[in-house]
Amino acid sequence: MAGWGPVQSVAIGGLVAVGFIDEQRVIVGSHSGLGIIDAPSGTSVERVSDVAGSYEWFSETPPSATWVDLEGVQTVPVAGLWGGSLLDSTADGWRCSRSATGAVVRGPSESTIDIADAEEFRAFGFSPGGRVFVYASSPTLYLVSR
Repeated sequence: MAGWGPVQSVAIGGLVAVGFIDEQRVIVGSHSGLGIIDAPSGTSVERVSDVAGSYEWFSETPPSATWVDLEGVQTVPVAGLWGGSLLDSTADGWRCSRSATGAVVRGPSESTIDIADAEEFRAFGFSPGGRVFVYASSPTLYLVSR
């Protein structure tokens, strides 16, 4: 599989949950709504505001985010403030773990990616196909793609 690109940070603010729609798109829930981020570029591709703070996009059991697109109602498992988890390893041997300052991603050849963030932790892990890694704190989403 191709090498990892640089770590990108995306300011979110009030981030509460994160999940993977697919190997290109990350869904991010915050106190002000739901966003869809293009993982390779870190740009927002869709946003659904929740100014009332009703969190209608969130389902507790299992933790998931729901939004409507042209194909209908979509539901994606998420991890964050209210539980859930993302994958901690990939099929080709990459593993992630928490560190004292954030997270470390280690590869089979002992390559490492370090993410340092002193803010309140929310979630971290790999996409189902192992092409994207995310680390989420309350104000920031970190993305690394390959």
